[in-house]
Amino acid sequence: MTEPPPPIQTASLTLIRFDRGRPEVFWARRRADRSFLGGCFAFFAGGQEPTDRALPTTLTSRDRGDEAPAAHASDPHTGVTRNEDVLRATALRECFEECGALFCESGLITSPAGSPPRARTLPAHLPSPLATHRLRYHFSRRTPSWMPPADTAFFTLRLSDEEARALDNLNAWLDPDEHDEGAWMPPQAALQRWEDGQALATTPIIDLLNAVAQDIEPARSFETTPLPLDPNPQPVAEAVAYLGGVVVLPLRTATLPPATHTNAYLLGRSSFVIVDPGPDDPADRALLSAEIERRIAAGDTPQAVILTHHHRDHIGGAGLIAARFNLPIFAHPLSAPLLPHLKTRTLNHGETVALGEFGELEVLHTPGHAPGHIALYHEPSQSIFAGDLVTSQGTIIIDPPEGHMGDYLQSLHTLLAMQPRVLWPAHGAPIAAPAHLLSRYIDHRLAREAAVLAALQARPTPAAPEDLIAAVYPEIPRTIWPLAARSLLAHLLHLSEQRLATHHDNGSFVAT
Repeated sequence: MTEPPPPIQTASLTLIRFDRGRPEVFWARRRADRSFLGGCFAFFAGGQEPTDRALPTTLTSRDRGDEAPAAHASDPHTGVTRNEDVLRATALRECFEECGALFCESGLITSPAGSPPRARTLPAHLPSPLATHRLRYHFSRRTPSWMPPADTAFFTLRLSDEEARALDNLNAWLDPDEHDEGAWMPPQAALQRWEDGQALATTPIIDLLNAVAQDIEPARSFETTPLPLDPNPQPVAEAVAYLGGVVVLPLRTATLPPATHTNAYLLGRSSFVIVDPGPDDPADRALLSAEIERRIAAGDTPQAVILTHHHRDHIGGAGLIAARFNLPIFAHPLSAPLLPHLKTRTLNHGETVALGEFGELEVLHTPGHAPGHIALYHEPSQSIFAGDLVTSQGTIIIDPPEGHMGDYLQSLHTLLAMQPRVLWPAHGAPIAAPAHLLSRYIDHRLAREAAVLAALQARPTPAAPEDLIAAVYPEIPRTIWPLAARSLLAHLLHLSEQRLATHHDNGSFVAT
């Protein structure tokens, strides 16, 4: 059995200034098109680079002469090892690369946006060692099992009044390849934005904001001696609350590659629903049950199970979860007959599900991937929980007769017209640039359909879907030709509905 790769070592740095004795943090939103946590608010962070070990730092240069310290040798004053201090250097380097603020023993050096590439010029900016002694360590976190393994150490750095004035307009200095906006903000205000559904963030970011907000003596506590890092980073919970009232729990299901998990959503606060409990594996069902039980223990009440459609990777745990917590199961009227083993109630287009202070979920009938497919719209956060209409990884299979290309394109147009702020797919991370993705999906399908028509017109005789794969999908390996044939059939049927092709009884098609 292959051993899993060791976790990547990463570091995060939060800059803190004080306004009339009250802390403010600087956080920035990652560009929506970033592959990792695009659209989420975060602090300056990144992975450790080999060159970080060569950077001089205040902790490893004090009282050590010229001898290079061993990786696990501890500082005689702080107990901080060389390996741990390298992570502090990583945090300071990432801060410099992402916003141009470099903290050295001799003071703050700035490199505003538009300066030469910061990553390549860091050594030239070092008049003295990096001020790693100023970083306060808070905690370390390991990513959930469904993410690439990484251990992240979270640090804060308190600015002097002079530094705070120099970095007041830090938003203008952000690296545009990394972030599209940022702001100084009291941690309580940042938490409220997350709670109100206006700012995406991950669990460790919320934990750090809470830590800063709850600090009783901030002026004193941010001047503590550097602490050694936790040698055993606490795993982040498998379920992630990207917004207040929106909990995502990716679970292993019998889905199609490249996906391996289906997102179960717990939507709501004191009252909540469970959307698409897909796993039929007992271990993954147990994870979902434990999360529901945790919410119940905290005083919240589950109201129902909602299924976006009838496919196995969305319903695998529905019956057992509903029975265990005595919950009704809801699905669209066209899905209910396809789920005879489940006692489903129906949700029609335009109906709403009331969830107290969280607000309402509006039901949208969005066929195409499946005849009874629904999406759920949450107006306060301008979110659409989109099931299998979109994904953040790959494309969606349209497989006739349940799949219908014309209906699917219309459903994509419906979502695009609603101008959501965030799309929440059944597979993959939240999508923070919905208009771009939906337009790309539509353009991609139309371009593929044009290629299908061109390939059909080039044939002197009628063609089956399998006959057109090489011409229409030249980029795909033969191993997935069977899936491509199903998508091709969906396009050919759509062309025949538009009277651009004729469908013969033997299953072949000819251009008209």
